[in-house]
Amino acid sequence: MRAGEEREQSINELMTTVTAFFRTVEGVRVRSAESVNVTETELRALARVVETGPTTPKNLALSMTMSTATITAIADRLVLRELLTRVPNGVDRRSVLLTATDEGTAVVRGLYALHRQTYVTSLNTMSAERLDEAREVLGLITEHLDLALRPDEPLAGESA
Repeated sequence: MRAGEEREQSINELMTTVTAFFRTVEGVRVRSAESVNVTETELRALARVVETGPTTPKNLALSMTMSTATITAIADRLVLRELLTRVPNGVDRRSVLLTATDEGTAVVRGLYALHRQTYVTSLNTMSAERLDEAREVLGLITEHLDLALRPDEPLAGESA
């Protein structure tokens, strides 16, 4: 096998592994959301509000690349579950702020702790050297993908 073919095969195998990894992580998120009777998207929205603090539906929609109407429907369900509240926006009377309730914050923090423990249990099976290698490779991939996501840079295969 030529060097170019070996490299292409290695990249293909890595992409298959990365895809499997992301599907597994998504499965963990979906299962976590189901454990608290919300959808994965509702959990993402709730987590975003817990992480960033009170935010407008519009800003939450922008940060999740969703429509404001979709976020309004998600917020309606989370308000009914008493995981979010809507409070008047002191800066703009036409808007509200979505704020996590104490229960909403506890749900997100509890699930984050559970996720961390799940990952730590898995990672504890690896040597320190392998963990360092994984961190370095994931860091490099992340760095290159972040560069590719800059608004002034086309994605590979896109026209400039």
